[in-house]
Parts: sequence; C-alpha cells; structure tokens
Amino acid sequence: MQHIFEENKFVKRMLEKHIRQCLKIDKACTDFLKASLKTTYGINRRSRLVDIPAFDLITQSPQDIMHVIFEGVAPMEIKLVLKHLILSRQMELDEFNSAIQNFPYSPLDIRDKPCPVSANTLAANDNRLKQSSGQMLILLKILPFLLDGLDNEHTKFILKLIEIVQIVLAPIISLQTVLRLRSMIEQHLYQFKQLFPEVNVIPKQHYMLHLQIISLGPLIRNMCMHFEGKHCYFKQWASKLNFKNVCKSLVNHNQFLESCQNEIGIEHRIFANERESGPVSAVTNTEYVKRKVKDFFGNRGHEICCLCEMVYPQR
Repeated sequence: MQHIFEENKFVKRMLEKHIRQCLKIDKACTDFLKASLKTTYGINRRSRLVDIPAFDLITQSPQDIMHVIFEGVAPMEIKLVLKHLILSRQMELDEFNSAIQNFPYSPLDIRDKPCPVSANTLAANDNRLKQSSGQMLILLKILPFLLDGLDNEHTKFILKLIEIVQIVLAPIISLQTVLRLRSMIEQHLYQFKQLFPEVNVIPKQHYMLHLQIISLGPLIRNMCMHFEGKHCYFKQWASKLNFKNVCKSLVNHNQFLESCQNEIGIEHRIFANERESGPVSAVTNTEYVKRKVKDFFGNRGHEICCLCEMVYPQR
C-alpha cells in the first residue's frame, strides 16, 4: 500500500472469502489469536448486512467520498502542503488566514465558511485540519484563489487533488472520464510519495483506488453529507425537547422547518401537493408575532426570517 498505486495489482476482497475470514475470527480459541486475525484481515466483526439476501456487501457498498476525501485525504494533504509552504517561507500563515476571512463567498457558501488555520493545528502530529466536511468542500473550491501566485510542485499537487474532487463530485460521468480519473489518482499518489517520502500513505488515500463508479454510478448520489447535515439538525433539537415522545417532537419540528423554508413564489418540492391552508386573516401586530417567534426559535435567525416573511408577511 505504501509503494504500489495500481488497482489491478491488489487482490480484491470477495464476499465468500470475507465470510470465511469472519468465521475464523469467531472461532479463534484465544483473545490474542482473535486480535491478531482482526489485524491481519482488517475486520472487527461480522456485519449483519452479510445476511441480507441478494446483497453483496463487498461489491455493492460504495466508498463514501465525504469520509474518504473531505475527512481524510483533503485535510491531510492540504495540511502537509501548507506546512511546507510556510516553513519554506513561500507563504505567511497570517496572509493565508486573512485571505480565507476576506474571500467574497456566495450566500450559499458563507454558511460553511472555512475557519482560520492556527499554527497549533499545523504543528499537531495528526492529519486533521479542524474543518468540517462542508468547510473542506468550500476550502477546496477557493484554494486555487488563495494559492494564486505560487507556482511549484506542491501547489500543482493540490490543484490535481481539486481536479480529482471535481470529477468525483460530478453527477454524470462518462466511461472515458472514469478511466482518466483512475490514472489521475494513481499519478497523484505517486507524486505524494515523491513530495513527502517520510509520510505514510493512509488507508483513505488507498481507498481512492477502489472508487466503484463504473458499477455503482456517480458517488455524489451515495455521499453521506446530506444525511449528516439533517442528522445534525435532529441532534440539536433532541437536546432541547422533553423526553416524553422525542420522535414525535422531532417530526413536528422537521415538518415545521420544511414548511417555513419555502421561498416566496416557489413551491416546496415535497409538500407542494399536500399542503392545505385553512381560513386566514391579516396579522395586525407583526412586532408581537416576530417577538414570539424569536422567543421560540432562539438564535435561529434564518428560520425566524423565513417564518416572518412566509407566514406573517408585513403589510
């Protein structure tokens, strides 16, 4: 894995072999042998998904590009490149952070504006950049502008990573592009070892060699980012609710949110044909209503604004 970066030179795991390895782990007579087999096979325990009929856990489980790239490959490689540029005096960390803060983000991107990178983060002996997946996505988008004027092998290396990410995130990919992507990933990993020979290739970098686009389609359709974002919303509300019927309360709040997020004149893509309005009348005391809505939502400014405009429009 540290020196070979061609997918066809690796022995692929098959479901039958995977099941046999799981059985060997379960039948291990000692804890030491069981731990050794887990390390050798790269398996912790038998998954329940193996028992699903007509489902191949190995070939039908796509790599999640959010965890592989935005929480693995991109933070590690960007951190190494930034550290090299700063230590070689080609760039100042304060200037880089100032460029992040002052970049003209779009209204959509400003929600995931990247955080400034601290010196302690760069000095830490880990692969983290302390950015969320959404922040890493925006950072990759603006990084060519932040590194403008620097022309060396390390900046070209990051630009190649950005090109790989653009192809991986594409909703439609041709077969020729998939084959070119495979070659780009192989060359990218070879260049990584040339630029950072003392750094080990992490498993998530190796996973890029096995992106199953041809068999499972564009990976953006299987990405966990939308699920994680919705899960975060539910986690925030779960800590504020009573525990009599948490599921019902979360469903009510989610329906309320979906209804309030409509823009004026645009029908909701899910509830457009299901929403029914009863008798309504004009609100006269809008300031009182806004204050009550604000007390209910707290600091959730976006929802307050949407609610005031949609449900309680001013005269």
